[in-house]
Amino acid sequence: ARVVDALNYIASVLSGETGSADIHWNVSQTDGTGYLGSCGPYYWQSNGFAGGFAYDHITTGVDPSGGQPDATGTMDFGHNWYDGTGSPGGSQYDLLSVLIHEFTHAIGFASLIEYPSGDSAITSSNPGAYSYYDQFLQNGNGVAFCSAAGGASFVGSANDLIGQNNGVVFNGPVALAVWGVNVPIYAPSTWADGSSISHFDTTMPNDTVMRHAITNGQTKRVYQDFEIAVLND
Repeated sequence: ARVVDALNYIASVLSGETGSADIHWNVSQTDGTGYLGSCGPYYWQSNGFAGGFAYDHITTGVDPSGGQPDATGTMDFGHNWYDGTGSPGGSQYDLLSVLIHEFTHAIGFASLIEYPSGDSAITSSNPGAYSYYDQFLQNGNGVAFCSAAGGASFVGSANDLIGQNNGVVFNGPVALAVWGVNVPIYAPSTWADGSSISHFDTTMPNDTVMRHAITNGQTKRVYQDFEIAVLND
């Protein structure tokens, strides 16, 4: 029921999109040692910027690969979950909030840049397959991480990826118009695989859906205006 609630909310935000998406759930973890959850799309093994299969299916109405799902996810139910629609207890993680967060990754809110090489996580190459999200990342000095050379390529540095050049920002035009300045991106000085540069910075409002972490007792069930702007970009 919470999966349906999360998808219905995201569908209400993506107004005008009429395609569907096929999401496969792996067998759940139950030991409480993994991520709360994870979900991500499949991509073609080709050079260029892409949104992933879920993005393609939703925006075009055409299944990009009938032989496999558009995205796949895993949840770890060994953690202390609240699975209702009210308020979680002080020691509980809110399932609905986490599902909205993970599905947002699945529709394209994710970087495919590997640290420290800058290679594509999909093609293990540079040039390679990078995300639409990646093309709007730049360091705080205004230098873009990626270019369209070779289809798509990483032209930044390892130090860029860990925020050593005045941080990392998202400079999409819609996001800039809504937020007023480039949106800060999470880039800790020690690379955190799966978290670094694929979330908003900890300086952003605490109830931002796409910050890198959620605390016990907290709900993040509604996108901030700037998050919808980033999705538009």
